[in-house]
Amino acid sequence: MLKTSEKGIENYHGYISYQVNLTSQGENRLYDAANEPSLAVNPLNPMQIAIGWRQFDNINSDFRQAGVAYSTDGGQSWHNNGPLEPGIFRSDPVLSADADGTFFYQSLQVIDDNGFPGIQDNDTFQVDQWRSDNGGRHWYDKTNALGGDKSWFVIDTSQEPSRGNIYAAWNLAGNNYYPRSFNYSVDNGHSFTTPVEIPQSPVYSTLAMGPNNEIYIAGVYGDGDFDDLYLVKSNQPTSPLFPVFNQVTSIDMGGKMAVGGINPVGLLGQMWVAVDKSERHTRGRVYVLSSIDVQGPDPLDIQFIMSQDGGVHFSSPKRINTDENITNWQWFGTMGVAPNGRIDVIWLDTREDNRIMYDKILSQLFYSYSYDGGVTFSENQAISAPFYHGLGYPVQRKMGDYIDVVSDNKGAHIAYTATFNGGQDVYYLHAKPAAYEENPYFPGQFTDTLWHHPNVPRQGVFSRTLVVFPDNPNSHVIHYETVFTETPAGQPTWFVMEQKQAATADEVVLPVLHPTGDLTNHQSALALIGQATKKRVYDDKGELVADKMIYAFDMTESVLQEMIADGGYGDYLDPDFYRNSDFYNTEKSIVLDQLITSEQPRETACDLRGLPMFNPDEVAEGRVSVIFNRQQLNQTFEADFSYEKYLDDNGIPQYVLNQAGRAIPQWWVYETMSGDVVKDQSTEHIRYRSAGGNGFFVLGAPDPELISGGTQTVSRINETSVLTTTENGTEELLTVLAYNSYCGR
Repeated sequence: MLKTSEKGIENYHGYISYQVNLTSQGENRLYDAANEPSLAVNPLNPMQIAIGWRQFDNINSDFRQAGVAYSTDGGQSWHNNGPLEPGIFRSDPVLSADADGTFFYQSLQVIDDNGFPGIQDNDTFQVDQWRSDNGGRHWYDKTNALGGDKSWFVIDTSQEPSRGNIYAAWNLAGNNYYPRSFNYSVDNGHSFTTPVEIPQSPVYSTLAMGPNNEIYIAGVYGDGDFDDLYLVKSNQPTSPLFPVFNQVTSIDMGGKMAVGGINPVGLLGQMWVAVDKSERHTRGRVYVLSSIDVQGPDPLDIQFIMSQDGGVHFSSPKRINTDENITNWQWFGTMGVAPNGRIDVIWLDTREDNRIMYDKILSQLFYSYSYDGGVTFSENQAISAPFYHGLGYPVQRKMGDYIDVVSDNKGAHIAYTATFNGGQDVYYLHAKPAAYEENPYFPGQFTDTLWHHPNVPRQGVFSRTLVVFPDNPNSHVIHYETVFTETPAGQPTWFVMEQKQAATADEVVLPVLHPTGDLTNHQSALALIGQATKKRVYDDKGELVADKMIYAFDMTESVLQEMIADGGYGDYLDPDFYRNSDFYNTEKSIVLDQLITSEQPRETACDLRGLPMFNPDEVAEGRVSVIFNRQQLNQTFEADFSYEKYLDDNGIPQYVLNQAGRAIPQWWVYETMSGDVVKDQSTEHIRYRSAGGNGFFVLGAPDPELISGGTQTVSRINETSVLTTTENGTEELLTVLAYNSYCGR
């Protein structure tokens, strides 16, 4: 009788892993094993996902089959429709999807031709392929793809005549076509060509396609050692002489690939190659990543290299894992590149296991990503709980040889093996860099900060990437900027700038709204005085400069005429107010620096105290803040965009009005004086404002004096509100204005 238990669902700090290898009744099967998962995601409907794996029905047997399951709800539930061919020995599952959403599943069949137990080199090795046009629910059209052991394939998703072609490469061992190890299909997988030889015969390899449909293969020299690593590049498939591998590059990963160790009889990872096919400045870059045994005592690290010339030359190896302990294993390093150019890296990591190197038994899934073409990577994040990686081995003592990732613009779709449920099981997890899809040039985690110029005192821009209608299908991400500056005459004032975020552009044009002083309602309180272009800065090598941003302000008549012609600004456009603005006909472009490092741990970046807030009883006022770490305490630098006020005889704030009966713009700055804004219920802050000024972003101007506003206590009330209390007892309740796109609600 089949013994089962409840399916595994693991929630680790909001990262949810769903067990995939379930029975037809949706339960966990006991005493089986599942590993080497690979997945396909429908690019037209990412709710449709299929995962294949090596299915061992009994851990006391080496016999395995081609497991497969599908999901129609983005991986939250899985339906197992049984092995592709029950009772047939199969291994090395690899799945992918073409541009039209058809799934392909390739699986190695080993046919025992010599009567000896186990896999022998003179057995028959044959890769078969199935397709599914309904998201993995049904598989049909079994095709002999020839192939061999550790076959991997890539599908042409371009708009070229080669669209739908399939290209595959495999190892020299377990290969009935030795030394030939590459073939392809020009009819969308209905038939495959006779295999041909690849220079250097790269093994344990993967494939990728470049923007011109060239093929890249990266792996270990088939007749060499594990430190003999190569990248091979082909000509274009439309060439009458295809395939010609006319470029062979020896690559330096800083060490060698490895087997064994904590995966006793298995690889510790494949070599992954990927190419950026986005429309960004990183288009065409070639990336190679693997778990590498770097010379020295550290057993294994995630190493990454990048080429900007089609794989002819590569950068020096970059270590992605940032742990300091040299006894940790970073294994099964895996990489994907999203259509928008974001690089996703996942791996298994033993850093939370304090045992000595070869005694470590606990691994976690880790994640890091890059938005700038591999120049920098995000903080290493654990996205699963630790698990005992040696639990539930089948007779073959390993957790397989690989895991898999498919990257889209929203995040990384991950299929991996873990033992949360008492044995080797396959899990699906969707790791998103941000709660909402962001422009890769302006990801909130890296660009939401206070921008300033070191030679312009008491002025700057608080930048926020916010989500509008977070619980609505029509939710979208916006740039929200508050500018604290001075009029050309030196009077402190502020602007608000807001614009919907574009998908990939490296600059955004923001309408500049200035307070009118008419607080009748929100719309009358602000009016247009120009526009500002916010854009990224590049160095002389064409790389993004992470800590700089250009703001180019244009308050000229020509912009006003463009706005009038546009007709889409409604009551915010008052030509008379525009022309009477202190900034009329001003043009100013300035490069600003980060005053505070924007990247923070997720629990800090997503804290209530870092969100923009407002008083619902006020009109066109609010507070913005940036959390930073100082002396191991989480503290804030905050600013109120407000108006001049005084306390009446009853202690109630009232507006100071000018001769026209309008409120006068003013801003205050707050800095944490004591306490930790993330960990403590209440914190103390000093409050001050500029006593005057020198004009609109004037370089080299003297620092104006400060006017002290005393101190203020900020106390958490609930998950969405804080109470501020000044030293004279004046209280104000502030609530969340909007949520940032990185964290979501």
